[in-house]
Amino acid sequence: MSKPTTDTADIAALIEAAEARATCKMGMANARSRFLVRLAREDAEALGICDCLSLCVLERHGTVDLVYSVSNPAGLTASDYREISDEPAEPDAQERTVAYARRNPIGAALDLLRVDLERRAA
Repeated sequence: MSKPTTDTADIAALIEAAEARATCKMGMANARSRFLVRLAREDAEALGICDCLSLCVLERHGTVDLVYSVSNPAGLTASDYREISDEPAEPDAQERTVAYARRNPIGAALDLLRVDLERRAA
């Protein structure tokens, strides 16, 4: 496993590269609430995370949650799982957040991942 980057400019560039190769498994269009985003192995390794991201879109609450895990060659523990949420306060912003995540789950997941990785690097 490579050492996770601590430079926020590097994180943004790595996320941009990962977006081009990422794939997403989706449910039925009118019932989408959970998405599994898979990163290419080399992108996940460069970011220091596992290659599966779980995105949960909760329309009723107007939130989007991302759960992912960090790479750990010795095996995962509970502390290796990380979660970040986008919870806008205004109803209009909540609708836009949910709509964006449903239209572009890869982009929404990677946006949240970038925010969390940059916050942790700072």
